[in-house]
Amino acid sequence: MEEALRGAVQASDVTAGIAVLIAVLAAAGADAEHRTAVVVAAAAVVALAVCLVWTSRTLAGRATAREAELSLQIENLRGEMGRFQARSAQTAKTIETYAQHLTAADTNQLELCVKMMSQTEDSSKEARSAAEVLIVLEGNTRGIASTSEQLSANVATVATAAEEISTNINSIASTSEEISGNMSAVATTTEQLSSNLRTIDTALKGISGAITGIAGNAREGATVAGNASRAAGETSGIMAALGKSAEEIGKVTNVIQTIAQQTNLLALNAAIEAASAGEAGKGFAVVANEVKELAKQTTAATGDITTKIQGIQDNTQRAVDAIRDITVIITKINELQNLISSMVDQQTRSTQEISRNVTEAVAGINEIAKNISQSAEGANQVSRSIGEIATGANDVAKNVAEAASAVNDLNAKLCENTVMATESSRYTRRASEASASTRERMQEMMVAVDQICDVVRELEKMSETVGAPATSAPA
Repeated sequence: MEEALRGAVQASDVTAGIAVLIAVLAAAGADAEHRTAVVVAAAAVVALAVCLVWTSRTLAGRATAREAELSLQIENLRGEMGRFQARSAQTAKTIETYAQHLTAADTNQLELCVKMMSQTEDSSKEARSAAEVLIVLEGNTRGIASTSEQLSANVATVATAAEEISTNINSIASTSEEISGNMSAVATTTEQLSSNLRTIDTALKGISGAITGIAGNAREGATVAGNASRAAGETSGIMAALGKSAEEIGKVTNVIQTIAQQTNLLALNAAIEAASAGEAGKGFAVVANEVKELAKQTTAATGDITTKIQGIQDNTQRAVDAIRDITVIITKINELQNLISSMVDQQTRSTQEISRNVTEAVAGINEIAKNISQSAEGANQVSRSIGEIATGANDVAKNVAEAASAVNDLNAKLCENTVMATESSRYTRRASEASASTRERMQEMMVAVDQICDVVRELEKMSETVGAPATSAPA
């Protein structure tokens, strides 16, 4: 706050001193054209003094700021210079208007010049004060030059860092391109894997269909085996019944054989009785003999039937045993068929589960392939963006280099301003010492006006140089 007040006091002192100088120069003018030129030149000196005091105070505070705020400070400085140009133009217009008013009032100005001549000594004192102010201004200008040199060094450091950042960004861009190529290769491999899994899925569906057919055949075989087992059981029952019938027939044959034996005994008894009867029993003997032969044939037939029935019983028993074995085998076959059917069903479920998993895997791999493709596209976009960033970093480095050049130019201009301030101080002292002679004062002031015009032109060039980057710098 104290520094700001001190700067304001200095600015007011400078303004007051140079305002007196304007009055002296206006009073010393021989004609309106010279007075106007002198007033305009003095106004330019006022504007320059105000600018230098203000710039000294601003840059003195900015010199202690961190290097990270350098870019913002430069932009603010450019903006302030632009506003300074606007204020200078406005001041020039005001002074020009004032000069026109002076031209319109020649008579009053002449009277004012007469009065001013009586105040020459006071004007000399004011001129000495202005010289002292210019000395202070010269010191401030040197401080500004030192600060601008430091700013130039900081800008050079920023430019070097920007170049390193640009190099790193180019390296990152190269790595991003390599990653993009790798991801494209991974996407191709993933697509091939997806194709292989689709082939496996198709094969598993074919296997599942075959296993389903096997399961149907196994179930049908189990049904046939069950039917055969039931038929064998029924056949076994029939054969058992047949065996029982053969046993019954054997019993009947035994009865017939017993009857035949008894008939044979009866025929033998009848033959004996016929032999006892003599001639009277011959016919009876023939009948008895026929009965005996019939009994023998019956016995032989029943024996043959018994033998055949025994064979039937033996064969029936063997058939029953064979059917029992067949039934056991068919039962085992049925159990195996049921086991096969169960295993086939389980295998079918497993195959279906595998097929479903493969289908999900195909879908997942397709999603992965899609994501990888998107990632590859993203990597390409990142690579492009990094390339754009690298271009921007190069532009930043270029702009920083231009800013460094502009700061160097500003430093040079400030050095010139220091020289000019020294010259202005010298001319002011000369104006104070030459107050006894109006002609000599006018000649010296004409030289001073020429020098001040040069200062104004240099100031305009400096404003254009400083304002150009501010208008061209990117937002």
